[in-house]
Amino acid sequence: MMIVFILVVVCCLSVVAGAFIGASGETPTPTPPPPPTPTPEQDPEQDPVATPPPPPCERDKSFTEQTGSFECESIEGFKPESATWWGTWINSSVPVSSAEAEAAGMSHTFHELSSSANEKKYIAMRKTDQHCKMVQFDITKEGNTCSYKINDAGYAGYGGGGMGAEEACTATTDAEVIAKWNAKTHADSARTAATDGGYGLKSLGYSLNC
Repeated sequence: MMIVFILVVVCCLSVVAGAFIGASGETPTPTPPPPPTPTPEQDPEQDPVATPPPPPCERDKSFTEQTGSFECESIEGFKPESATWWGTWINSSVPVSSAEAEAAGMSHTFHELSSSANEKKYIAMRKTDQHCKMVQFDITKEGNTCSYKINDAGYAGYGGGGMGAEEACTATTDAEVIAKWNAKTHADSARTAATDGGYGLKSLGYSLNC
């Protein structure tokens, strides 16, 4: 009987000792939380994948000479908006804006002749009740600089561009205007004064990135 009692006491002491040892062991080191995920508003200088903002819209810009240049990220940002024409074949040698021409019942439009990543060719056209008077100019890009240059002038209608002597030019769409330009009768380009022969653009209004 005494032996059984001793065994029971020994077993109980072993269980208590084991529990005490387990409870006094080292506590595991907690795992640190993951770093915070960057938000979309993070500073672009600190976040190399942030998208830079688009260039600002710039209106009411103009060239007042036969050539010019401007800073550009893409040639696609350029858009011709208006023009002032001059020359002896325009308004009796008095410069006239595209807005004045339209108020007098003459249309004024711009048409893209050709386009590539670094060059765009345009036709500025002033259409009367007889003629389509056209001036061709280029916008070219080199690095971050875009340049403007007037190249040539010509007309169609009333004997011009292979048309009949009393056949008015009615070209309206890009395709129609380009066809008239390709068949044009050459005209002198007025480049320095309203009294120059032929006609040309005294100034060109444009916008960027709008």
